[in-house]
Amino acid sequence: MRYQDVATPEPHKGFIDRSVDYESGDHNFGVRQFGDKEGRFFAIDPLWEKYRAWSPYHYCFNNPLRYVDPSGASVAASDPEGQKTILDILCEEDRKFIKFDDKGNIDRELINSHASESENFQKLQLLVNHGTHFLLGVSSGFQYADQDGTQGFLEFGLITIELNGEKGAYSLTTGEEGFQGITLLPGSEDGWNSPDNNVYVHINSNLSREGRAQNSSHELLGHAYLYALGLNPNHIFLPGLGEGNLLLKQTTQSGCKEQNSTCKEVLDENHCSFASM
Repeated sequence: MRYQDVATPEPHKGFIDRSVDYESGDHNFGVRQFGDKEGRFFAIDPLWEKYRAWSPYHYCFNNPLRYVDPSGASVAASDPEGQKTILDILCEEDRKFIKFDDKGNIDRELINSHASESENFQKLQLLVNHGTHFLLGVSSGFQYADQDGTQGFLEFGLITIELNGEKGAYSLTTGEEGFQGITLLPGSEDGWNSPDNNVYVHINSNLSREGRAQNSSHELLGHAYLYALGLNPNHIFLPGLGEGNLLLKQTTQSGCKEQNSTCKEVLDENHCSFASM
């Protein structure tokens, strides 16, 4: 039997700095309770179907030394425009289950309370429940670290409009072209690395609202999503053939296609209008 220490004035915290229930002694992991003496969870992972190779009772891929989730929410939008952009990649019904705290973190309990058929929502749900911290921001540039660890800052630059130009595999339907955004990963080999162990998704603030939503589908639900799955998240451009990472191409294009279909007012065959937030 477990007893409460009545002399303890502050709530008892567990090893991930989350509350421990005095009566049962169970550790609060947000959507699940963990019994430290039993050494197991008392409920399955809400996203167990996404990890069929793992036990539905596992935590952080059985590697808590590398992956931890101290906040209970592992996707954050660092600014109001970033929050708006995340909402814009989802349909109206799914947006009801997205709530940001004062630090921009997505409420994990709320997003896990909803079962959606939307692939975009399911991808975002997976990222929220992953041990890595994903941060999305809309800005004019981004801070990065090179392969030697030296940090620098790069401006995105201007965005141009080419409505009649040749469309590539990753062209925005808005016709906007330029340096649209980037996903910075820890230990990337392209010279633009995350400055720490977080994953940063930076979206060019010069893009239109539609363009930001489409590019965040590409970056957050493409590159960052594949990174979370442990798959190759990088472009592989083959001379004369184009994109060689077919999984990345398929993942990003399906995300952008679904994002386009969430628009309610169709302005023309390629554009859509968003209700003001």
